[in-house]
Amino acid sequence: MEEMRAVEAAETMGGKRQRPQQQEQEQELEQELEQELEQEQEQAERTAETATTREPDQPRKKKRKRPKKTAAGASVPLQGWRPLTSQKEARKVTSKFHDLTRQLEQLDEGPANAQTKAERAKVQAQLDNLGGRKRYQEASMLLTSLNKSSSKWVFQNITRLGMRPARGEPLLRVLEVGAINTQLLSCPWLDVMAIDLKSRNPAIKELDFFDVSVKEPARFDVICNAMVVNCVPTETARGDMLVRCARLLKVDGLFCLVLPLRCVGAPSKSAMSRMLECLGLSVVHTSESPKIAFFAARKTRPCWHLSSGDDACPSTRLNAIKLRAQDASFTVRFSPQTLSDLCCCEKD
Repeated sequence: MEEMRAVEAAETMGGKRQRPQQQEQEQELEQELEQELEQEQEQAERTAETATTREPDQPRKKKRKRPKKTAAGASVPLQGWRPLTSQKEARKVTSKFHDLTRQLEQLDEGPANAQTKAERAKVQAQLDNLGGRKRYQEASMLLTSLNKSSSKWVFQNITRLGMRPARGEPLLRVLEVGAINTQLLSCPWLDVMAIDLKSRNPAIKELDFFDVSVKEPARFDVICNAMVVNCVPTETARGDMLVRCARLLKVDGLFCLVLPLRCVGAPSKSAMSRMLECLGLSVVHTSESPKIAFFAARKTRPCWHLSSGDDACPSTRLNAIKLRAQDASFTVRFSPQTLSDLCCCEKD
């Protein structure tokens, strides 16, 4: 019994001696594992830094939206300006332009003092920042090219008035002022002379309307003037343009005039009709969309001097017309000199 107890005691003492040794070995293993993990982590970080330095992450490029396709001859953007691509944006430009030009007209009608001069310079600076008349023209042309309502208005009135030629009859001669698409040019029963200041289409002749000869007898069956008069910078030049249109149109010919509704609202339609009547153009149809006003008139007499019961020139009866629509104004003034020079009573 004593020998067995001695053996057990010896084993117990040996186990106690072995436990500290095992613990030390386990601690050493744990330290080695921690060191290896730290080294692997450091290596991974160095690798990531190297990869970032060599091949920096590039942000994803946003896909550029393609501009909406417009009709042939859509407006070309001004240099240094982002091109207009939407009707909403173009309408903002036209609305702002009318607001600013209205303010300038009101300031010009007021007293000429230092305060008025300063306010006018401020409004003019806003107009320049908008892009001025050129930006307005770009917006107007975009709206017309996307809408195509002007050509529809011409076709509707030609048909409504029974002017469409039958098979074998001569084509209708048409002058399209400020053409920006080929809707009229593509019509097989129209002989169209399409002009624009800066043509974007080879079928449209690059020509200033004021350079069109008016010495020849009236030679057009139809004249389309869509969103052009409102782009003419001065009130006298606007009047000259309408006088020239009347001079170039044949008797019983059709004159289609399209203007922004902000220039000619419902209260001013009668004033516009009277103004055209003074030039021998009798309004037969009118229409409007939320943004555009349409007029269709027929030439009833060879010259404006031959108004019924009154031989006086329109300049003596209606020198200037100020059309007001909502909060905008639009003025047309006739030049007595132009009316005299283009009179055709003795020439036709």
